[in-house]
Amino acid sequence: MFYASIPDRPSTGDEAVWLPLVPMRRRLLSVAVFWMLVAMSPSSHGQNTLYLTEFMAANETSFKDPDGEFSDWIEIHNAGPSPVMLEGYSLTDDLADPGKWRFPATNIASRGYLIVFASGKDRRLPGQALHTNFKLDRDGEYLALLKPDGVSVLTEYRPTFPPQQPDVSFGLAVETEASKALVALETPARVLIPINDTVGSQWVQKDFDDSAWTPVTSTIKYDTGTTFDPVPGTDIQSLMLTKGSSAYLRISFEGGDLSAFNDLQLTLRYDDGIVAYFNGEEIGRRNAPALPAWNSVAPIARLNNAVALVPEFISLSTKLSTIQQGSNILAFHGLNKTKFDPDFLLSTELIASRRRVLADVTRFFSSPTPATANSPGSPDQAESPRFSIQSGVYTNQLRLSLSVTSANAVIRYTLDRKEPTLASPVYSQPIEITNSTLIRARSFDPGFLPSPVAAGTYVILTPDVLNFTSDLPIVLVDNFGARSVPEALQQAVIAIYEPVYGRSSIVSAPDILTRATLKDRGSSTAGQPKQNLAVETIEDETRARNIAPFGMPAESDWILYAPLEWDRALFRNPFIYQLSNEMGRYAVRTRLVEVFLNGSGPLGRDDYNGVYVWMEKLKQGPDRINVAALEPGDTKAPEVTGGYIFKIDRPDPADTGFSAGGQELKWVYPKEEEIKQPQRAPQSAYLTGYLNSFAAALPTQTFPSRSGNYAQFMDVDATIDFHILNLLSLNVDALVLSTFLYKDRNAP
Repeated sequence: MFYASIPDRPSTGDEAVWLPLVPMRRRLLSVAVFWMLVAMSPSSHGQNTLYLTEFMAANETSFKDPDGEFSDWIEIHNAGPSPVMLEGYSLTDDLADPGKWRFPATNIASRGYLIVFASGKDRRLPGQALHTNFKLDRDGEYLALLKPDGVSVLTEYRPTFPPQQPDVSFGLAVETEASKALVALETPARVLIPINDTVGSQWVQKDFDDSAWTPVTSTIKYDTGTTFDPVPGTDIQSLMLTKGSSAYLRISFEGGDLSAFNDLQLTLRYDDGIVAYFNGEEIGRRNAPALPAWNSVAPIARLNNAVALVPEFISLSTKLSTIQQGSNILAFHGLNKTKFDPDFLLSTELIASRRRVLADVTRFFSSPTPATANSPGSPDQAESPRFSIQSGVYTNQLRLSLSVTSANAVIRYTLDRKEPTLASPVYSQPIEITNSTLIRARSFDPGFLPSPVAAGTYVILTPDVLNFTSDLPIVLVDNFGARSVPEALQQAVIAIYEPVYGRSSIVSAPDILTRATLKDRGSSTAGQPKQNLAVETIEDETRARNIAPFGMPAESDWILYAPLEWDRALFRNPFIYQLSNEMGRYAVRTRLVEVFLNGSGPLGRDDYNGVYVWMEKLKQGPDRINVAALEPGDTKAPEVTGGYIFKIDRPDPADTGFSAGGQELKWVYPKEEEIKQPQRAPQSAYLTGYLNSFAAALPTQTFPSRSGNYAQFMDVDATIDFHILNLLSLNVDALVLSTFLYKDRNAP
């Protein structure tokens, strides 16, 4: 120990796949307009039945991998009549390395889909979720699926796929040649609101007698508000509200001759949870308990009713051959959060279709469909607006023009830091900028996706600050009129001026100009007039930006520490940090800076906030606390042995911490919200056990000896150095507060 200051089940390709989609936030990032077809189209070679049909390279909120993370993903589709063994096939993002990531022994069924997460985690265990050893570059790169010989390309996006947008997928167009609705929105059905376990689990079977159940349609609902009113279906408020949290729905349908079809898709809209069955077999679930019973409830409520109306899909293409000529049964266990929940929805459609993959036509998909047939999509996206003035710090007021090439496009913009929508103001004349401003704009063009959001940041200086210079670096922080910085994240712009020939000047070009998010930080210092700030530098709302100020290693997480009541000398902490680094013990790198913090109007002398310490934030990483990265699946030795970062301190908001070795501790890495995920339980148990063993070893008779029992749990020399530094500085918080500790892999 050192001191330092998805789907509910993975797909193997052999079964119908249920992917719990989180409804899209349609936020778009930069992408070129009108790519030449050869530059963005895939190529498929020979008589091919395997296609790389869809992928997402900017997954922010769409759906999680089994680790609970929003990893990018790649979809493989077998359009052929027979299953395919994928062992030895490969995925690559490097034209020079065709075998970069090879599949294990994994079958993909006829007409089936397989999802591979492009997470960089490199997991290849058959029957479990697959992860490549590379991540996708949202700015565009080569991507291909190859046969085991490493030469035969099945699908490739060459020379690169175009830049991608958050939560928008990209892939091959699919043409629907014919379709047949087996279950429509108002197909006759029957429902039971169970008040006991009389029907047991037999109600999902095809031959169950449901004649005594209430006749309804395939859409059942109620809403004490109005959101679900436009949805066609049967209102069951009198049957369900206050009487039960579960609804059993059975829909009988005739199969008929489906030999002309190659795709079967189940569409669902629900609130709050659901378990789906086909002819007695479970085919998917969402937000449901492990063993649903007659009185079960949904574990969590859905975000809102609008989210419930967003369709989700289950591909049942592998079940086409099992649909019987006569009667078939779809059964659903609908779940509400409680029996007093003011709304409920369960709506379903089952569509058989004949689809054809267009191997040389690509589309953007604002509604991604992982593990099921692609939606129609859009051929391109609208052109992002161009700004007549680049972002910067200015000494005069500005007149900004926005433009696009298309005569049909409409530009909409915001000045309140929000994302432009169809309800935002229409740009019609130049915008006068008199105060520090963040302008966000996008264009809307019929037939195209809305454009990526473009942004411009403009800091306006008043005349009284133009002659300000310093022998320290100058940092301007402007939050666009939002006044004081709250505990929640707030958007801002930061300009950093480093000294040239011994002086820094506010009217020179900044060395770094970046967007950022801020929040108030500190415990003992909370509420002091000179705010401490947590800073994350960002490219945009979805991406961090690494910067390297003052010669420090590039990173995105920083702190503006405001020494005041507890350090009137201003350099007590930086001095000790520097000593630690010179002793070879990592401590945060620092630089004294002069700060202007503007929360209203143009930035002037009145916004001077004094001398701060620009410093690194303690976090895991090669240039910070260099312990091994700990993935959710690292649950066995040696991986589970590290790395961990924890602290003796007051808890962060919403954190509770843990007890080990007779000490109350708080998680730093992994974060508490991450370590509490069920799959990480072995990690928490390991560290707790390790620290308990450490505490048990301390009182033994071998304690005075360096070779004693306790020494195996700690780096003795590092501990001695740590105590020397705390004694030298008379640190009143030593081993009481603000004490960070870590344990690396296979190390004390």
